[in-house]
Amino acid sequence: MSKRPRPKIPRRRGMALLMVMIVLSTCVIMSYALLQAAVLESAVSREGKCSAAAEYLAESGLQIGAYFLQQPYQSPHISEDGFWTGTGNNPYRIGDGTVAIAIARAPLLDANGATIWIGNPAVAALDFDSYDITATASIVDGTRTVTHTATARVRVRRDVFTSNSTLNFNGTVELSGNNLSLAVQAQAAGTVTLKPPLNLTLLTAPSVIKQGNIALPIIYSSTPLYLPTNRTVNHYLAYEYNGRRYYGQKLNRSTLWFAWYSSSSNNPLGVFWTDDDLDIRGMATINGTLVVMGGNLTISGGWNSVNQSSDLPAIVCDGDIILKRNSGITVNSRPVYVGGQIRGDGSETSGNSSLNISGALYCGGNNGISPQCKSLITITAGVNRAMDFYAAMTATSVNVISWKLAP
Repeated sequence: MSKRPRPKIPRRRGMALLMVMIVLSTCVIMSYALLQAAVLESAVSREGKCSAAAEYLAESGLQIGAYFLQQPYQSPHISEDGFWTGTGNNPYRIGDGTVAIAIARAPLLDANGATIWIGNPAVAALDFDSYDITATASIVDGTRTVTHTATARVRVRRDVFTSNSTLNFNGTVELSGNNLSLAVQAQAAGTVTLKPPLNLTLLTAPSVIKQGNIALPIIYSSTPLYLPTNRTVNHYLAYEYNGRRYYGQKLNRSTLWFAWYSSSSNNPLGVFWTDDDLDIRGMATINGTLVVMGGNLTISGGWNSVNQSSDLPAIVCDGDIILKRNSGITVNSRPVYVGGQIRGDGSETSGNSSLNISGALYCGGNNGISPQCKSLITITAGVNRAMDFYAAMTATSVNVISWKLAP
C-alpha cells in the first residue's frame, strides 16, 4: 500500500517582524500623542497662569487709579483738570508685565439716566465726581503676549474745603485804587503788585512780601498753590446731600429782573446754573448758589443779593463779573469764584457801583481784580467753606459704581 505525500504548507516568512513593526509604530504614535498632550497641557497651564497674572495685574491697575483719585497729591502728576489722568505712554512695569492706566471723567446723567447736554453747540456734560478707570495689563510669554483689560467707574467723595485766606489769587495780580476795600488775609501763587493809593487792610499772615516801600502781610509761596481754576472748580450740576444725589436747576433765561430763586425738595441746596452769559438787571434774590458756566455775569442794576447758607459757594463764574453804572450785588457769608476778572464796563464812575462779598474770593486766572475797575469792591472775612469745591482735593472715600474684569 503506497503512502500519499503530505501537502507542503507555505511558510509565512517575516510575519513576526511585521507584527513587531506594527506594535512599535503604535507605541511611537501613542507616545507622540501623549507627548503632544503633555506639551499642550503645559502650554494651556502656562497660558492660564499668564492670563490669571494679567487679570490680577489689571485689577491692581484699577486699584492704583482709585487710590490716586482719592489722594491726588500722591500721584505722579496732577493734570490741568485737577486729577491724575493715567500713565499715558509710560505704563507701569511690574515683574514680567506692564499695566497702562487711563482715567477720565464719566458723562453726567440725570435722574432718569439720560445724558445732560450743555453749551452751544451742545456737548455732553461731565460728572465732576464720577470717573472711568481703564487698566490694560500685558504679560509676555516667550513670543506671545497675554493681554487683559479691566474697567471701573467710581465716585469720589470729597470733604468741605476751608482756607485761612479770604483773598486767593491763582496767578499774578495788581491791587490798586481807592475803591478796593479789603480786610482779609490773602495768598497768591504769582506776583502781587501793590500800587497806592490803596485802601487795604490785611490781617496777620505768616510771611510778608514787599512791593516798593509798601510792606503788607500777604501769604506768598514759591510752591504751587492748588487753587481752583475753570477746569477744576465744581459747577455743582449734580451734588450729594444727606446721602442722596440731587441736580441743580438750569436757568432758561439770559436776564434776571425782579426774580426770586430758592431751594426746593428736588434741589435742596438751591443750585441754579446757566451755560451762557447772564445779566442781573435788578431786584434779584438767589437763596442758594449761582453758577455761570463759560460766560460772563453782568450786574446792570441794583438791589441784588446771593445768599447761600449751606457749605456751597455763593457764586461760581467762569468768565468776568462785570459791574455797570449804578449797579450792585451783595454776597452773604459764602465764597465767590471768578475765572476771569472783576471789572467795570467803562460806564461806571468812581464808587457808583458796588460788589460786597462777605466771605472768600477765589480768582482762577491772572489779574482777578482789574486795576481799572472804578466800582467799590468790599471783601470782608466770612464763612470760608465750600463742599467738594475743586478736583485737586483729597477725598474722604472712593465708592465703586461698577467693576468689570472682562478679558
